[in-house]
Amino acid sequence: MLSKQVLCGLISRGGVCADIEGDSVAEVYLAALRKMHLPDYLSPEVVQAELLEREKILSTAVGNCIAIPHPRRSLITDDAEQRIGVFYLKKPLDMSAPDGRPVSTLFLLLTAKTSFHFETLSSLATLIQQDKFKLLLKNTPNEWQLCDAIYNSPMEHA
Repeated sequence: MLSKQVLCGLISRGGVCADIEGDSVAEVYLAALRKMHLPDYLSPEVVQAELLEREKILSTAVGNCIAIPHPRRSLITDDAEQRIGVFYLKKPLDMSAPDGRPVSTLFLLLTAKTSFHFETLSSLATLIQQDKFKLLLKNTPNEWQLCDAIYNSPMEHA
């Protein structure tokens, strides 16, 4: 499990943005990536292609109107450039979630190492299962509000 400070640092690096538009997964990903703080060596189009390849294997929608898109392989070369972009969709999108609900929030994950990737997924999974955090996401919180919720969450080892 990541520390709360590390998780908030990832979100700070990736950014938080509301009103992401698009009528398809491809359009939404590209719109989000164009708003995301990306390292200079990565273009939104390259990341989008990798995310869509991953999405072909299995939807990254996890339920409760949330998806955690991430590429199959690492696109980040330096640990200091890892990030989570948080995006709120203007219009919910069907991404074949296990609960059948359309996605309205994306936690777009870009990491450098597989072990850190799994740790980050685990931390996000812990957060998004908490009723208080799920309720907060419905109000499209900004970075400060998200990190405040994370710091005040009952995450173990964080």
